[in-house]
Amino acid sequence: MSVVHKKLKETLVAFIRIHGKFSDVAKSLEIVRNASGNKVVGAPIVVHHWLVQDNDGHDIDVCIPVSEEILQGEVKSMILEKCEAMTMTHSGSYESILDTYRKVTKETYEHGLPIAESGREVLIVFDADNPEKN
Repeated sequence: MSVVHKKLKETLVAFIRIHGKFSDVAKSLEIVRNASGNKVVGAPIVVHHWLVQDNDGHDIDVCIPVSEEILQGEVKSMILEKCEAMTMTHSGSYESILDTYRKVTKETYEHGLPIAESGREVLIVFDADNPEKN
């Protein structure tokens, strides 16, 4: 797979912010999905905030695109701002994603683009029980 430059559109999402690791995403994703009901309009998105890290992990926004605002318990809505992104499709378990990130980072620097303090991952296929299928 190759790295692709994309212009991402502004996206309304329902979300929960957690502090942890990617292995904590599945539980939160279920909460957001249940709160969003039939308002879901896209694949889940995980926003990693790399600057807020410690031994327990980092801040992560677990998001699902929705057709209208959600405010139910700990699930809220926000707008993911439009932006330019260098993207690549990763297949397989999350443990092997570092190689994908290295390729994207290299291409980004080669094009003279800045690296953001946070990153988005769209979970096109997400199977917590069978991560090799992701």
